[in-house]
Amino acid sequence: MSDSDEVLQLRACRAELERIKKKLGTVRHQQAEPEEKADSLLAQQREPWKKRKAAVLATRPRFPVCGSPRRSALPCGNLYKLLEGENDES
Repeated sequence: MSDSDEVLQLRACRAELERIKKKLGTVRHQQAEPEEKADSLLAQQREPWKKRKAAVLATRPRFPVCGSPRRSALPCGNLYKLLEGENDES
């Protein structure tokens, strides 16, 4: 192989690597968009969850703990964890 053949072969390999690198960059960019959207939606979801937690905790004095899960539409285990969290914060 002459020097020019080796140089041409190296250039072809580099061109192929650059082409693959561009495709990979495009795929990563497309992958980042849904992740950013999901993060945004999760951030938006936090406020309604805080309001719901406050509403559930507001029912606590009016209803016995046994009746609260039905009225709040929460499973008992989740309600107890929520109430325990309130006690920890106080």
